[in-house]
Amino acid sequence: MTKHDYTSLLEELGELVAYIRETNDTLSSMHRTLPSACDALSMVSKATETAANNLLTIVEDLVDENDAAKSALDVLRATSFDADAEAKSAMTTLARAQERRTERLVQMMTELSFQDLTCQTVDRIATTMLEVERRIMDLLADGDVSVRRDATATAGVDRLVEAQKGVGRQAMVDEILGRR
Repeated sequence: MTKHDYTSLLEELGELVAYIRETNDTLSSMHRTLPSACDALSMVSKATETAANNLLTIVEDLVDENDAAKSALDVLRATSFDADAEAKSAMTTLARAQERRTERLVQMMTELSFQDLTCQTVDRIATTMLEVERRIMDLLADGDVSVRRDATATAGVDRLVEAQKGVGRQAMVDEILGRR
């Protein structure tokens, strides 16, 4: 091997080491940002679900109130055969308004079904992000089976619950990176 070949090999090895370090830094950075992104997705999903459930409860209450109004109107119609034309016209107007409200309330309940699809989509994205995080952890673990087992054991746990309990993975990441 000539001096030129040796120098060229050293340069290539140096570039390879720099590339590996840069890749490791990138993976470490991604691993630190993925949990907060998963937390955000989880909070969006939970907030959307809570809001939709609250709206559904309100709409159901309005449907019940609307049904009670219809029943009261039906009683008035049945007992007011001799009511004047103005009262009959008012009852007809109220009946039409009640029917339109019922239709709109049913339409609102149908429209709120977006929440279920939204949450399913967000959950799929969060699951994908957790899988990416698990794979990054595998790369960072560099064959350390105990670290890989720890990362896998918590990979599917809801990050919001972890955050509320004060459980974090940053110590595990710092420990892995400290070994390098």
